[in-house]
Amino acid sequence: MRRVCPVVLLAVGGCFVAVDVGLLLAFGRAGTEYGLRFGVDLYVLGIITVLAFLVGGYAAFRLRPGNATGVLMLWLGVVVAVNDSAGYLLVTTAWPVVVLRTVAVLFVPVQWAVAIHIVLAYPTGSLRDRTAAATVRACYAAALFGPAVSLLGRHAPLCGRCPAALGLGLISTTMARRLETADLALWAALIAAGLVVFARRFGQASGRERRILAYPAGAVAVGAVVVVAFLVQVVLARGFGIRLQLPLADAMEVTAALVLPAGFLLGLLRERFEEARVSDLVRQLAVTPPQELSPVLARALGDPGARLVYAADSGYLDQAGRRVEPAGHQRLTPVGNPGQPVAFLLHDRILDLQPQLVDAVGNAVALALDNARLHAEVLAQLAAVDASRARIVESADNARRKLERDLHDGAQQRLVSLGLGLRVVRERLAGADPVTLALLDETGQQATSAVAELRDLARGIHPATLTQQGIAAAVEQLTLRCPIPVRRHIADLDRLSASIEATAYFVVSEALANVVKHAQATAAAVTIDCADGRLRVRVTDDGTGGAAAVPGGGLSGLADRVAAVAGSLTIGDLPDGGTSVAADLPCTPA
Repeated sequence: MRRVCPVVLLAVGGCFVAVDVGLLLAFGRAGTEYGLRFGVDLYVLGIITVLAFLVGGYAAFRLRPGNATGVLMLWLGVVVAVNDSAGYLLVTTAWPVVVLRTVAVLFVPVQWAVAIHIVLAYPTGSLRDRTAAATVRACYAAALFGPAVSLLGRHAPLCGRCPAALGLGLISTTMARRLETADLALWAALIAAGLVVFARRFGQASGRERRILAYPAGAVAVGAVVVVAFLVQVVLARGFGIRLQLPLADAMEVTAALVLPAGFLLGLLRERFEEARVSDLVRQLAVTPPQELSPVLARALGDPGARLVYAADSGYLDQAGRRVEPAGHQRLTPVGNPGQPVAFLLHDRILDLQPQLVDAVGNAVALALDNARLHAEVLAQLAAVDASRARIVESADNARRKLERDLHDGAQQRLVSLGLGLRVVRERLAGADPVTLALLDETGQQATSAVAELRDLARGIHPATLTQQGIAAAVEQLTLRCPIPVRRHIADLDRLSASIEATAYFVVSEALANVVKHAQATAAAVTIDCADGRLRVRVTDDGTGGAAAVPGGGLSGLADRVAAVAGSLTIGDLPDGGTSVAADLPCTPA
């Protein structure tokens, strides 16, 4: 069946529909000889049924070209079109119409066989187990039994207005009726068997497969009720002489026929809508942490059991590190490069019918994982850079402290000793000539000045008070030496890490130096406090403002130093004039 071009089937079915419409238009208002046996509306419903299968089947074929479901629906539409030919429904006994009528009678059981084939083959279009295959083969075999009985005997109409068909009359009417009743019982059993096979499959299906079978299952349930009711009425008419109300039976059959293509088509459309949700998945993945991807994937695939797993030496592990064993109905699909996948999608095998959906979800996940990996690498590199900068700052501070100690314990002490020696010489040469004494006094003053300058240099490199007493004492000494008044607001702080204290001190030192050199200020203020784990250092003045971090300048270097310890430096003008230099640093304890 699958080898026939769907366009050909659509064209054949369309020809039958055109013939039916033409006959209805030609003979719908004719007299008794060529009039319609029943109301035009019933035949219109039959044509609508044919169109439903043809249109639904072709749409299913376009949605899933490699799936046989659409082709089977087109075949069913053609068979129903042959069965519902308007010639079968006309009163006339002209031989061309009787031939059409006979062909229609022969195709009645074929449509049931094709319908059961569609139900048991959905959604793959192929029969998945031996029971389903045996049931379908039995249906096609039974489709030959009924027509054979009709041809060998004489077709017995079901009601007074039902049309007759050709028959060879080789068996008696009584025998033909019995065989036809047996045929109906056989079809009742086959339909029941098909329902049992479908129900068992639905009961054993995974969550994902049940979602796919939901619409067809509803359509099958409605169709089964209608067909069983129809068969019961036929058996009553054949076995007990209770005449069938044909318009009601046809209406029921048309209802079932309309529900079936709609259910199967809605099932396929639901799959296509799920594929369209991949764009939503991409947006969700952008804000979803990698360890929380599995629930998002399960929703996108419509498979509650879907998850993301990773290959390990011991098998497969989920995102929580638990060992995962794929179940019999599950499949592993590589994410990313199949040769070197970054992960695997564990999903229901039924998703093999939607390779576009699985590929799209896999590509979206691969992109998200790659982005997460790149983000992690960038963060690691930034962390390495920050750690490197922090080590450089710490190393520089250590070098400053060593230089300060060396100056204090070496050159400074020797200068002090030199000054003391000069004083001793001055005292011993008290009776010397005035020129010599004046020279000794001048040399002693120069030694004292050198000691003072060396002490200031050592403080600038790294004040000993900062190391020994902490930031508060060091800033207090710094403000006392400032040539302009400086107000201090320093919180009672515990000792902090050496790099943080040094950075805070140099922020105050550099800011006050800029105030004195450039701001033309008359006063300044220093505020230091610690809150919410952050050390906040702020220096303000009442000067002219306009300070900025110029490349190569002191404030620019200060900003780099602050950033090296995971802090930030803000420089700006105050609303009432003056400048504000504020540093936000980690309040890291010693």
